[in-house]
Amino acid sequence: MKQLKFRVWDKLNNRFLQESEYTFSLDFKYVHLIYEKKIVGFLYPENREVLQFIGISDKNNKEIYEGDILKVYFNLETSNYFEIGEVFYDQPCCCFRTR
Repeated sequence: MKQLKFRVWDKLNNRFLQESEYTFSLDFKYVHLIYEKKIVGFLYPENREVLQFIGISDKNNKEIYEGDILKVYFNLETSNYFEIGEVFYDQPCCCFRTR
């Protein structure tokens, strides 16, 4: 079963929040900011970006999330090449891809 994990980009402070700094509302509409185990504020949708873990790690065992930039190598019978692209969720294909 795929593990659902997320990370949150705080657009106001231009940084990723640590897991101990946030929690989600039940409907995932709001990100609650946490300090010393108490809710101290909110990040509204226009001020944050929630990125989902895609379920795999790179060659250095670092988790890959939506929005990450990857260098993907292709080893085909006819040629070998690589592409650099951003990870995104492709709704029609129901999968994560790079563009």
